[in-house]
Amino acid sequence: MKQKNTIKSMTAGAMAFLLCVLAVMPAFGFGVMAVPGALAYGTAPQNENSVIAVESLDVTVDVRSLDDVFYKNEQGIWDHCAVVTSRYTLRNPTDMTVTETMAIPFGALPNYDHDRDYEDPVLPQKGAYSIIFKGQEITPAVHHGFSEESVRNTSIYEPLDDSAWSSLYPMGDEKMTDTIYYPLQKVTAYTYVVSNPEHIDFTEFTLYTQKLWEVDTDKTRIYCDKGGEQKGKLYVYASDDGEAFTVYVIGQDAVELTWQALSGEEEVAGITATLQSRVEMTYEELAMQYYTPECGASEVDWYNAVYAFMQNGYREAYADNGILSHFRATHDITDHLQGWLIYEITLSPGESAELVTKTPAFPDIMNWYKPYVYEYGYDQAGLLRFASVDSFTFTVNTEGCILDESSYYSKYRVPAGEYSLSIETVEENPVLFTVCSKSEPFDWIDDTWNIGLGVMILVGFLMLVLLGVVFGGALTLLIIVIKKNKSKKTTKRS
Repeated sequence: MKQKNTIKSMTAGAMAFLLCVLAVMPAFGFGVMAVPGALAYGTAPQNENSVIAVESLDVTVDVRSLDDVFYKNEQGIWDHCAVVTSRYTLRNPTDMTVTETMAIPFGALPNYDHDRDYEDPVLPQKGAYSIIFKGQEITPAVHHGFSEESVRNTSIYEPLDDSAWSSLYPMGDEKMTDTIYYPLQKVTAYTYVVSNPEHIDFTEFTLYTQKLWEVDTDKTRIYCDKGGEQKGKLYVYASDDGEAFTVYVIGQDAVELTWQALSGEEEVAGITATLQSRVEMTYEELAMQYYTPECGASEVDWYNAVYAFMQNGYREAYADNGILSHFRATHDITDHLQGWLIYEITLSPGESAELVTKTPAFPDIMNWYKPYVYEYGYDQAGLLRFASVDSFTFTVNTEGCILDESSYYSKYRVPAGEYSLSIETVEENPVLFTVCSKSEPFDWIDDTWNIGLGVMILVGFLMLVLLGVVFGGALTLLIIVIKKNKSKKTTKRS
């Protein structure tokens, strides 16, 4: 009897251990994540068709820290970031003196600990950037422009989008204007409230204007804070009963709009929107509606960024109805303020001169490795704005080891075990490298799964052995019992 209980206990213990292994293993595979950093930049001409050529570019990245830490405050991030020195030899190939406005982009800091305030202003850290031209240090002007992509969504793989570069208008103290957008332009704000008493789900319908009045697109734009243009009509994605949205008519006077809910081409009864208020303002008041000094941008830069936002929206719209079509929901552009350091350089006919910039680099942190693995990216897209790039070398200074641990493919990657790269053809893809304090870091995903798989196989084998012991023991007991019974019968007959 004791033998049976012992075997049962061993079997139950093995099964419990196996269940624990199965329960814990997913935590290693799915409980980790790469923490995104931010792409490092050199400098680029404001003019995308610059005549200035790059005779040579030598980029050096000094990796200052490989500590296994998440930086819990802004100063900690600045103290541990890598320093990128971009050394340009520039040449003016023309027979005229060329003065070029140059720019260095900067954005929001990576949110490494997922706990910092996402509304921190986008500003350059003092001492983190420097510019030296012909041996003289230059103090750049700090400006902000509009970016369609949120500057909070940092990435080492994605260069700046076209909307950010196109916002490199002549930045200064003047507000951008045209025949539609100018400070005293008349704007009428119509606020509507959705009526959806049956609380029909938003996936079942879309609110459209039944028709628009005759719009003079040379004088008028129509902008909705919760919608845009679709099927040649103004639509909104507001759907909850009592939800409000505002239609701004910039320029020409408008008439009250009537709304209908459609599912495909079929009208959905019982849902509409009614006018709640009508307010007149100027375009400047509209543009500055969400501005606060805490955003980090000047009033002029904010105004001009909203101007770029409106212009970008009209390029995506149908030109025959004046409706602005946006991927974004509101003209609160706080998270879309792309930072720029702006300065000028001058080159005489045929002159060559050295330009040196220092900028920060913030890595992706692969925290499923022990010790952590860090991946850095350096932008090449800005180089395409120069007339040509004759020579480009990229060097990493670090006490760590260069690895090849990223799943992101790039032909512009510093090879594992090496510390430099020569680039013959410049493209938009960033230059990447991966670094760690050890040459073979422990991978908590692959290595632990492999160990776990081995443990599971071993436990499975032991369970088979135990089951064999149990089965063998039971068979032995059965034989003993049968023999005893036969023995008893033989004894009785005797």
